[in-house]
Amino acid sequence: MITSSQSDVVRVGVRDAIREIIACEPPADDETALFHDLRIAGDDAWELMDGIVKRFPIDATGFDFSQFFPSEGDTAPYWLLRLTGLHKRYKRLTVAHITEVARRGKWFEPSGGI
Repeated sequence: MITSSQSDVVRVGVRDAIREIIACEPPADDETALFHDLRIAGDDAWELMDGIVKRFPIDATGFDFSQFFPSEGDTAPYWLLRLTGLHKRYKRLTVAHITEVARRGKWFEPSGGI
């Protein structure tokens, strides 16, 4: 069982990893989505997820990157296609969810949809 202080360490660690990618303080709202709100995508998203897995002992079995983030080459076309409604829809991956994954040490699908 994770204690409250350990839980705080996990939350701070996840937020630190996000800060390293976006080069500024992440929003205080843990329901902020990594791609949809912070625009973390492609190589940056890969680097973020890799950094979190290295910081915390997470079994990432079942995590499908392409369900949550566009690849590096698809980022610009995504924003253009979004204007027309022809874009691929990505699942929301929030700061709260990735923090809970780090706490549990195992990937699980977020509740909710796209």
